[in-house]
Amino acid sequence: MSHVWIGKFDGTIQCDKESPSIPLGEMREQLARLIGDAAILNAKRTERPMPQLCGLPSGVINAYEITAAGWQLLCDGVAGKQGFFRLDQLEQCSAEQVNVSRLIGTLTASPPHAVRDLVGHPLRVYQSGDGLTKDWRPERCNIETDKESRIVSVWFG
Repeated sequence: MSHVWIGKFDGTIQCDKESPSIPLGEMREQLARLIGDAAILNAKRTERPMPQLCGLPSGVINAYEITAAGWQLLCDGVAGKQGFFRLDQLEQCSAEQVNVSRLIGTLTASPPHAVRDLVGHPLRVYQSGDGLTKDWRPERCNIETDKESRIVSVWFG
């Protein structure tokens, strides 16, 4: 492993228009103070899917390709990771960041596997193209139909 992509959420929060976005360059300077400028090879903004839930990060991530030595320094340095995590291992988020993998796992803990298991679950039936609310309700079963009322998709959330 000669290099690794890391990232940090840009600070924007869902449902909070006032949450400040930390620019890519500003965060790069912060990272350079931790591991040195020479260890940073590339930078880009990227997004990861997030449950639509007010208070969670928007999913926008400032991403940086860094050397393996830079990653080691970030992991073992006195200042710690400062919220940076490997993009291929989101579960390594620091305590002050949202652990997306674990959060999604608990919200979708055990969806029903058989039609009989749907009894008692909230249900939303809609036609392809209909407008939907973006609230995250892991217990809700959503059934999407086409114009002829044939089921196109069944999902939870």
